[in-house]
Amino acid sequence: MVRITAIRDLHIKGESLIAATHGRSFWMIDDLGPVRQVDEDIATANHHLYGPKPAYRMAQGSRRGDPSLRLAGENHPNGVLFNFFVKDHEGQRVSLEIQDADGQTIQTFASDAKEKKQKLKIKEEENRFVWNMRYPGFKEFDGMILYSSPNRGPKAVPGNYRAILRVGDDVSETDFEILADPRLETTQEDYEAQLAFLLKVRDRVSESHQAMIDIRSVREDINYFKGKLADKPDYESILQLCDQLNTDMTIIENNIHMTKNQSRQDPLNYGIRINNRLAFLMADQQRGDYRPTDSAEEVYQAVSAELETELNALDTLLEERLREINNQGRALGVQILTDRLPRKVEP
Repeated sequence: MVRITAIRDLHIKGESLIAATHGRSFWMIDDLGPVRQVDEDIATANHHLYGPKPAYRMAQGSRRGDPSLRLAGENHPNGVLFNFFVKDHEGQRVSLEIQDADGQTIQTFASDAKEKKQKLKIKEEENRFVWNMRYPGFKEFDGMILYSSPNRGPKAVPGNYRAILRVGDDVSETDFEILADPRLETTQEDYEAQLAFLLKVRDRVSESHQAMIDIRSVREDINYFKGKLADKPDYESILQLCDQLNTDMTIIENNIHMTKNQSRQDPLNYGIRINNRLAFLMADQQRGDYRPTDSAEEVYQAVSAELETELNALDTLLEERLREINNQGRALGVQILTDRLPRKVEP
């Protein structure tokens, strides 16, 4: 049912239009930017990215109300609100790239992205997209189960940024600003220290997960050749080496990640390993807007050293065993496993 209500007052504050009824309520259209910015050139363009209004970095949720309650309002989205239009994009890739002040890419969302969280959905004419101000999270692997450690990248610090809308080879770009929560006493240095710490921890988690991916890739090769060569006596020695490699890899694998954890509740029974401890540290240190604590840095150094021990052991194991296995395989005219270069890590 549609109800017509008299509007007794209109007021513009910033980029918002406030409409007040007579004794009933008031409403806000939260972004007048596209209306104010449009001109003849924009109106006739094939696509355009409007300049977003400054966005506050706030510690708030982004849940929406029940859409069936037509009289209920909706909070402003928790992030940077981009308005853009694309009139004709048939057969063309459309992407929205977020860059920091130094021109380094933070995130890219695209119409052809395979991951759901990187997907940019395009409608004819007007589009709205909310960037939650976050950097990408850590690398994942199939079957990854972590306890109390959601994969959320750290938030961008207050400052100046750039957004680039690409439609095929055409580009529309704009600058925008992220503002600090004015209620907090957090300094810019605090924000930047937190971001640097969280990115450091995130990358370490990704390293641990890349090791999991590498181990499983080698194991797939082993299982493939076992199926092909198991009944051939000439390859018995090689397959024994492969079995021993798999056994040794499994020890390292379970030191990095508890492979028995197959559901959310399993960590209560089997515990967690190095990767989950780092992932939890990352989650814990972004519960608020503050610089990393001294104890957080101590935990990082300790757990990171444990991970380094396992990664070095894996590098040595694969370098030595793969060489031995492949040397024997080449003598018999087959390439058993793909050689893997040792991991290179900056000190």
